[in-house]
Amino acid sequence: MDSTIWSKYWKDAHINCFGDEKENYSGTLKSNWYDFFHKIQPNNSILDLCCGNGSLESLFKEYNESLYKSTKIVGVDYADLLIPEDIKADKNVSFKIGTNIEKLPFEDNSFDVLISNFGVEYSNLEDSISEMIRVLKPLGRVQFISHVKESRLIAKSNEIQHMLDEFLSESSLFHTFQLLVKNLIVEDKNSSEHYRNLLNEWLNIFVNKYGEIFLEFGFIDFIRHILSNLNPKALEAMSLYEKDIILYNQRLVAMVSSAVIEEEFLQKFSKIGLKSIRSKIIKDFYNNSIALMSDFVK
Repeated sequence: MDSTIWSKYWKDAHINCFGDEKENYSGTLKSNWYDFFHKIQPNNSILDLCCGNGSLESLFKEYNESLYKSTKIVGVDYADLLIPEDIKADKNVSFKIGTNIEKLPFEDNSFDVLISNFGVEYSNLEDSISEMIRVLKPLGRVQFISHVKESRLIAKSNEIQHMLDEFLSESSLFHTFQLLVKNLIVEDKNSSEHYRNLLNEWLNIFVNKYGEIFLEFGFIDFIRHILSNLNPKALEAMSLYEKDIILYNQRLVAMVSSAVIEEEFLQKFSKIGLKSIRSKIIKDFYNNSIALMSDFVK
């Protein structure tokens, strides 16, 4: 997978992979990690696969700072990162950026514990699982939380992705708005009126077709912002906006494609040498599926 689609995301200081806020994981996801951290022993060596901006390191430190600092943690990720300063300053933690987990740069039997939060499922599992087993010590423990096909997040991401495919397509909503802005800047009244009417038609189509998903997307607010600050720089702002939306859509495609089916996911690990201890579908307060939690031992 192209690391650039995540590099900009992490460089924007996100800590979770959901994109709606820049705060760490909470609720049932957080409590599941707390349960696992309780099983970690002092002086354990821990490998955080696809670590992002250190969300698990931050949660572990919050859970038990003394235990956290007694361990040695290495975080690896293929993308460029922006690790929080308080985590980067901890001497027991290091990060290896630009690391593909399908080819880990570690000796055999290097780690007591492997962890990953919405990460390993993005890799080619046939290659990455063999690498995980290679670097994990005998009797080593593993916990992964992964995107699962039945989750509410994946279902919503799939809907947004389809909306964005249409939104970005030629002669659709965004393209029409670009043409309106260009004609307003050059003060072509006839063309401006044509594209204004066409824009309103497209807005009605998207509201009727996608409802709350489109309204939550915030494009109407972006239209208001551009039209209230109309000048040649507006076209540059629109170009940057389009690039961000393209990257966002690519992340959604990758997320939806990465989502696993529980039984198939567990079988991939058991076939190559990890024993499944437990697995469960994590659900939120409203009983919606969020993710798959899976624990293994070598």
